[in-house]
Amino acid sequence: MKITKTQGIVHAILAVVFTVVYFLICERRDFGVWSFWVCTMLTLVNTLILCGYSNKTHSQGSEMMDYTLFVPPIAAYIVLIFVALKVPYMVHHIINKYLAVLIVVFATAIVVQILLIRGRSANITQESDIREGRNDRFDLEACWSKILTATSADPELNSFAAKIMNDIKYSDPVSIPELSGMEKDIAEKSAALLEGIRSGDYKFPDILKCEKELQELITDRNTKLKNLK
Repeated sequence: MKITKTQGIVHAILAVVFTVVYFLICERRDFGVWSFWVCTMLTLVNTLILCGYSNKTHSQGSEMMDYTLFVPPIAAYIVLIFVALKVPYMVHHIINKYLAVLIVVFATAIVVQILLIRGRSANITQESDIREGRNDRFDLEACWSKILTATSADPELNSFAAKIMNDIKYSDPVSIPELSGMEKDIAEKSAALLEGIRSGDYKFPDILKCEKELQELITDRNTKLKNLK
């Protein structure tokens, strides 16, 4: 939980101001008055907890999803205001029904809130996977860009490198755990090929063999990813 000092102070001020004004205005002290005050305090506690949760789990691009978390408690509180305005004069006759309405409103809001939290968590995870996949792909693209430059003197090697570069560039950046081993193998072999070309340890047959092997691996990875998704 990462509740900021400002958020804590704002919620505390709202709680105090509401309590003072509410009990100055309301002359009665019946069940309806007290229950609405309790509901208000619970709503403030809930929004404060949501502030802490969204602060802790905030990530790039999650702002809109952060705001949606506050829709259920706010909507529930508006419903509670309506109920409080309609029921107070009858509340001493129907306390059990009034309490049941409050429980249903809060329970519905909590269920929707939990669903939004789960959806938000899934979206954040997916966005994180996409960014990580793109970063890995950019690293692989950078490696093959260097291989492309290093093989520019030989048309055949350079042609293979260019094709592989395109296969990487236009591949799906979102991966799945089942292919992590293959993708790691592709990255390591690509780095080894670049190092071999730069050091002069790899000659034409070695480079061509590595390029063909990596082309097959990358094609196989893209095909498997498409089928598994």
